[in-house]
Amino acid sequence: MENEQAEDREAGLSFESWIGEKEKSEGRHAEEMALTLRSAETDNTGQTAADRGTHLHSYLRFLDLGSLINKPEDERLTELARQLDQMIEKLQLAAGARTTIKAEEQNILAYADSKLAERVLAAEKEGRVYREMPFTMAVPASELSQDYPEDELTLVQGMIDLWFTETDNRVVLVDFKSDRLPEDTVAQDKMMRRRYALQLSYYARAIERATGKKVKEKLIWLLKAGRSLDLEN
Repeated sequence: MENEQAEDREAGLSFESWIGEKEKSEGRHAEEMALTLRSAETDNTGQTAADRGTHLHSYLRFLDLGSLINKPEDERLTELARQLDQMIEKLQLAAGARTTIKAEEQNILAYADSKLAERVLAAEKEGRVYREMPFTMAVPASELSQDYPEDELTLVQGMIDLWFTETDNRVVLVDFKSDRLPEDTVAQDKMMRRRYALQLSYYARAIERATGKKVKEKLIWLLKAGRSLDLEN
């Protein structure tokens, strides 16, 4: 068990610098490509969608899920506020995040009550949860656009919100999304698959290359809907 956990930690630390030895040895040029994932529209507080997304991701990164389990609603809300104050005090979260987090309290509690959170907590007890893992990966540029030659490489850089391994030693990949959603769940799923399927496929590939472990589930947690979307199904 300890050896497996050590291997996982080492793999996590390798994401940021990983690039295939084949690409290095052949001296191929890798073009850096930025992918725009969020809108720059602002709300009445002057915050952009990217700002709000950053606030939520940072809060969820440091959130102590276990402290929210089996407590009355008022105590849970008090605990969310306490942790928010603590994160701001420790500079883990910007002071401007307060408005965002207060507005999302019920959505955050819905996540804490979910089966997914239960799985995360179980994996966390075994030291098998990894958050905010950066990676850089060289991929054929033609995967992103047919305008690029097949032998040209590009760098894909990203930050993986959360991944964990379960008792079968396989990986569950989780990405939190706070997108505004249509009312119909079928339309929600279609929109999110269109927007993020490629992104999560690269995240999964980065994990598999770095760890040698199979990613068995690619999940998007829809904060606005309080549910997960499995991109494999």
